[in-house]
This record gives sequence, structure tokens and C-alpha cells, in this order.
Amino acid sequence: MQFAPTQAGLQQGRLRMQTDDPKMPVAEIGVSGVGASWPVLSLEPDTLDFGAVSVGKIGSIGVTLRNLGQVDLRIERREDMLIQNEPLFAMDVPSFPLVIPNDFLRRLTLTFSPYAPGTHTSILLIRSNDPRRRNLRVVLTGRGVIAGNPPVVVDLGVLGTQGGVVATLTPEFTWKFQDTPGDEQSAWQVQVGSQPGVKDDDLWDSGKQAGKRRSVVYDGLPLAWDRSYGVQPGIRRHGSRMSSERWTTGLRRCGSRPPMMGSV
Repeated sequence: MQFAPTQAGLQQGRLRMQTDDPKMPVAEIGVSGVGASWPVLSLEPDTLDFGAVSVGKIGSIGVTLRNLGQVDLRIERREDMLIQNEPLFAMDVPSFPLVIPNDFLRRLTLTFSPYAPGTHTSILLIRSNDPRRRNLRVVLTGRGVIAGNPPVVVDLGVLGTQGGVVATLTPEFTWKFQDTPGDEQSAWQVQVGSQPGVKDDDLWDSGKQAGKRRSVVYDGLPLAWDRSYGVQPGIRRHGSRMSSERWTTGLRRCGSRPPMMGSV
């Protein structure tokens, strides 16, 4: 059974059923339901995390207020929708009273403007006539970071080198990286290819590995003597959401010196 009220308040009726019971050929049962007569506030998204924003820049999040109820949602005064105790967060201010009819929405923009590194939190408070969420509290979170250049791999090394050439077919690669002071490596990846610039990872790809490790032993397809290979390490740093996706690779080409694999 379904109940789809067309008006607010208590709705009642009776359900009649034909049966094969000779003692009760017709059965009746009472049915009832209540049509909601209040607004229903929905906030999208319901988690407001700005992630990392460079100091001196502004991050923003779009927020949608939607009324899923049967009567108007009302937010009466400016004091009924505010961000508490944190000047780094702000919101474009609508006119009040803010009235959102049934199945309508209102979009707002919130901003985060860090002036120093670190994590900051605050509370968005919304008071409305939704009886179930009369005082809605939503946590705001943002992290200020120092903007820097992308991390750059430097000093790629190959252990097991003798006389300028690699004397093993299972070399160990090492690396360092150059970045904003205070940053740390949070993940790494190494690729080895048979044709640098064309096939960079057809022999081995370590995959993206979390951690501060700065060396790894080759574990790919068999290498051969008297061949040149491209070695391509990449690292990721702790920092902003943007830089966490910014992989910078340093390409090094192994020279060819028979009967051993050469290395720069």
C-alpha cells in the first residue's frame, strides 16, 4: 500500500477486500496517515571541507538549501544563519526573511581565506521553522598551506654501480626531492621503460605507494646487458588538495656499455 497525501493533517479511510471466507465474504480494515504539514530542510553537501587553500588565496564551496516539506521553509533573520567565531570563513548574505517554497532551493557560496598555515574550523548555524532541524549545525573545516613549486626529483641514483656502469640486472634506485622547506614526501612511484619518452613504464611500474621511502629495488620484467633503459621516479608531497595530485617526474637514461647495463 502507498500513502500520498494531497493535504496536510490526518487522513483516514477504509480498505475493503473480497474473501472466500463464507463467514466474512467482505473484510474491512481502517487505514490512516498524516500528511506532513511542516518544512523539511536539506543541506547539500552536508559536509563542508574546503581542503587545503594557499595562504592569501580564497577557497569556495557552493551550498544548496532545499525544502523537501509541504509548507514554506523560513529563515527569518540574519542572526538565524551565520558562521560562528571564525573570521576566516564567510558566506554571501541573502536577503531576509529567506523563504524557500516546497520543492524549491536556494544556492549560497561559502568561502575560506586563510592568512596563516594550519587547520581551522567553525560552525555554520541555521535556524529555521523545520521542527526536526530547528537549529542545524554544520562543521566547516579548512587548511591553510604555504604555496610552493611542484616537488622536483633530484639526485636519482642507482646502487650496484661499478666504474660508471650498473653491474646488476636488479638495481636499486634511490632519489631525493626538492620542494618548499618543511614539506615532506608522502608517496612515491618508480617506472622503468625500454624507450625513454616513448615507452616509459612497459618494463615496470611500482604503482603509487604511500610513505617517505626513497629507494626501491627493481622488480619488473627481466633486464638485459648492453641495453639502455629509462628510469622515472615521481613523488608526492604533503600539502594542498591540488598538489596531492601533482606528480613531478625526473627522467634519467641509463647508458649502454657492454657487457653491462650502463648508468649516468
